[in-house]
Parts: sequence; structure tokens; C-alpha cells
Amino acid sequence: MLRLMMSNQGLKSLFPMEDISVMEIWELLPHLNKLRVNLKQTMEAALLFKPHVVVTVDSKGFSFRFLKQLRGRARYDQQALVCLPPHFHYSAPSFWAWKGGEKRLKALSEFIDHVFCILPFEEEVCKVHGLAATFVGHPMLEDVWELQSVQSVQT
Repeated sequence: MLRLMMSNQGLKSLFPMEDISVMEIWELLPHLNKLRVNLKQTMEAALLFKPHVVVTVDSKGFSFRFLKQLRGRARYDQQALVCLPPHFHYSAPSFWAWKGGEKRLKALSEFIDHVFCILPFEEEVCKVHGLAATFVGHPMLEDVWELQSVQSVQT
């Protein structure tokens, strides 16, 4: 849904998002080469485009690698980007599902400037652990919450 909304606003993807939608190690192995190629293509496009801001959406394995490489490249090659663009990430990583996951949030601030959170409690936890964050919600979750509130009023 979000991808469709972004496409309607003019987003042109370099490759199908399904190419980077792999979850487990066994699913990942056959796609490693394609993932490397997509990451390289994304880096080259960003360096050529010289964005004023970088916004990644979900897919933390791919997105975080890209953001780390982009930040590292900009530090070593001042000609690559005029200035280091701020990095925003939509959809906080599911730190709350990891044992001790909150502690990992501080490390994200090395390559992410701000996280847009889809769950209300994520914003405060991110901030407490040194990562700038804003709760923005998620269109599908908002539909569910709206439906629940309508059902509550009817009963």
C-alpha cells in the first residue's frame, strides 16, 4: 500500500522491491548476488543524484547497509556528495522484539538521523536511547484502529 502511494507521487524504483524482500538466511542465500547488484546500483544512483535527504522504508537489512555505505562514502569522498544528506528511516526496526534490543538503538544513530515510527510507543523508546524519532503511524494500522473504535462505539 505504501509503495503504491509513493508510486502515485512519482517514485520510480530502480528495481522491484520484491528483490530485497528476503527474510531468512535460507531465503537470502540464492539472492545474495542480486542483492549486491541492487545495493551497488542504489549507491551509484544516490551518488549521481546527490540527494538533499535520504529516506529509506523498512527492509532494514538492505536499507541499513545502504545508509552505512552512503555515510561512509561521503566521509571519504567529499566530491561524491556536496554535503552529507540527513538519513531518515520509516518504520523503526522491531527492537522491542529482540532481547535487549533497545540497547541496539544507539548504534543506529551512527547512520540514521531520524526514525519515523509506526507504533506509538516506539518514539519514546528511541529517544530515550539516543535516536531521534517521530511517531507517524501506518495507513493500515490506522484503518485497524479506526475500525476498532467504530466497533467500540456500536457496542
